[in-house]
Amino acid sequence: MRGARGDLEAIGARLAFVGTGAPQFARAFRDEFVPDCPVYSDTSAATYAAIGARGGLRTIAGPGVITAALRARRGGFRQTRTRGRPLQQGGVVVMLPGDRVGWSYLSRHAGDHPTTDEVVAGARAAMDRGGTR
Repeated sequence: MRGARGDLEAIGARLAFVGTGAPQFARAFRDEFVPDCPVYSDTSAATYAAIGARGGLRTIAGPGVITAALRARRGGFRQTRTRGRPLQQGGVVVMLPGDRVGWSYLSRHAGDHPTTDEVVAGARAAMDRGGTR
């Protein structure tokens, strides 16, 4: 996502990350992956519950997970130590003024992520419909 930061900012959006790990893990993630973006720690996962994010054993097993793992491996990515809630899936949410959801993508299983182009297009459409552009 950090590669899309310029595109997102050009349409008036800001990029931020929320994880379920402790604050020190949020800082480490920020320092390693997105040093110029805010990263928040939500150990209670209240943010995840609010957006309807999925979780549980069924989200870490099955053909979709295997396909995603192979795709990640081919792309040079490797799972490292899990921090936070290992069964919690995430998503991408574009928030608009007034705490309105303009666009969202909730991961169905581990490794299910929207493409960067999908996120930028979703953010652009949300901003056009009700953002502050």
